[in-house]
Amino acid sequence: GGGPGLLPIVQNVPCATVTQSSSDNFLTYSVFGPGNRDKERKYGIMTKYWRVQGSGSCHISHTRGNKVRLLLNDQSGNFEATLKSDDFEETKSCDSIGGFHILQWNLPSEFSKFSVIFKGSADLYGLMVDNGSGIAVDNIALRGCSGTIFTSINASLLQQSYRQTDVGMIILQFGGNSMPAIGSEQGIENYKNNIAKQIKYLQGIYPDTPILFIGP
Repeated sequence: GGGPGLLPIVQNVPCATVTQSSSDNFLTYSVFGPGNRDKERKYGIMTKYWRVQGSGSCHISHTRGNKVRLLLNDQSGNFEATLKSDDFEETKSCDSIGGFHILQWNLPSEFSKFSVIFKGSADLYGLMVDNGSGIAVDNIALRGCSGTIFTSINASLLQQSYRQTDVGMIILQFGGNSMPAIGSEQGIENYKNNIAKQIKYLQGIYPDTPILFIGP
């Protein structure tokens, strides 16, 4: 496959492979780091989501692709999204309220920039921008995270997310940031047990899928 893959609705850090901008009326909910917390723990596949109420937009350029998928949870049943790219414009709407949904656009030719305009109320979990068929690798950056957050994400939502996006393998890379804070054998055991708990949680949600753990 090709393309930048899974992208946040609001990009907070510089990215070498794609240029992003967005309107300033999104509310960010995140299980880790800056953002609001969600009592129902419905953070989604990127461990966070962006809530739009009324209207909003995001713009992506300096990329390559021909397929765009919007991951979302429609809150009120009136949500729609319009993708615009050069001579292409198409509006998609959700067919039901609640739960994990995907709106997909298949463009007739490869594009280098596009905009998505949102209307309604929804929790947005990210955009998947792909080019061609084949294996896609989506990187989810969690800078400074110890990797012990997955049990704090709603299991049903995470399961739907993995199934509908056809996840074939989960790669976890954590531990480097935790090393300086661990000062005893017991601390090592505690961290190992916590990581094992996360892996078992993911295995229970999405069984028969290989999980590769990379860490010190």
